[in-house]
Amino acid sequence: MHLNIPINPCKKIFIFYGYQLPMTLQVKELYSHHTILGGFVNNINIITISSDIGAGKKGAYKGPKAVIELLDFSPKECSITQIEPIELENNLQHQFAKGIDGIVQLQAHALGKINTIFSEQPGFSLIISGDHSNGHIGISAVKESNPDKKIGVIWIDAHADLHNPGTTPSGNMHGMPLAMSLGIAINPATKNQLTDLETAQWNQLLQLGSKQICPKITPENLVFIELRDFEKEEATIIDQLQIKYFTPEDRKKFGVKKIAELTLNHLSDCDLIYISFDVDSMDPSVSEGTGTPVPGGLSKQEAIELLSILLKSPQIIALEFTEINPDLPQSNSMVEVAADVLNQLF
Repeated sequence: MHLNIPINPCKKIFIFYGYQLPMTLQVKELYSHHTILGGFVNNINIITISSDIGAGKKGAYKGPKAVIELLDFSPKECSITQIEPIELENNLQHQFAKGIDGIVQLQAHALGKINTIFSEQPGFSLIISGDHSNGHIGISAVKESNPDKKIGVIWIDAHADLHNPGTTPSGNMHGMPLAMSLGIAINPATKNQLTDLETAQWNQLLQLGSKQICPKITPENLVFIELRDFEKEEATIIDQLQIKYFTPEDRKKFGVKKIAELTLNHLSDCDLIYISFDVDSMDPSVSEGTGTPVPGGLSKQEAIELLSILLKSPQIIALEFTEINPDLPQSNSMVEVAADVLNQLF
């Protein structure tokens, strides 16, 4: 069923079953952005985003600092930029877009800083963020800095994060970053009743950045790994967009190495690839210090193996680690696990 949607923040939109689906055509251009020695990345820009505005359980804003304190990287080999929480103006309450006022402000602020880093210190970046709504900032920064390049995204997460304010059951915006990056606009006939302000603010997020590029990525250039917990609205989007995904059952059947190889093969036409690693992709036996643990995930060694294979690709421009909450029970072990994974990778 095609719908007549009056607000289209993206220039090219296809509409299927009430969802607005973006599609762009870009030409691949080979790009090598960092050197890899022994399979690992040299000359790292470390960026922390200390914000958990989008999370349902607060405390993840402390995660980046807690992890940084346990890293073994030499300061001589790394540039560290810390993006601290900003003083928010007019952070109103919104039932289906909690904290969206602050997220609009924070994302614009953080994107400006990361764009400066990307232009002045080109190379591989490790981003450690509070909650997963910040993933849209990293993807936007890569696209804004490389507007003519095809950007791929590997989303390693138990969840799909494809909701928007019109479909969300919780209103927590850490479940919406990929909808932002894919440019999925709000359907006026949606089940959640939104104000004009909320719709306008959502459209601001879709067009995040001075170039107002929308969408940042296209569905064929997105791959989910460890996907196992999502709502029917997200399942519809995945099905209609034909987004590639791998579940824990696929990992058990094929093995971590094969999943990594299939993922990189699927994204072989991309110029640059952004990896986002939510620690809830790991099993709760090692990820209790995160807001939304889901059984059946990666072990720590499987996470290390998966990421080490992916990082060998010269297409990789950035790795994000997110959703580490030191305020939750067993959080100290989660901080230690996240830091240990990174220390073994780099």
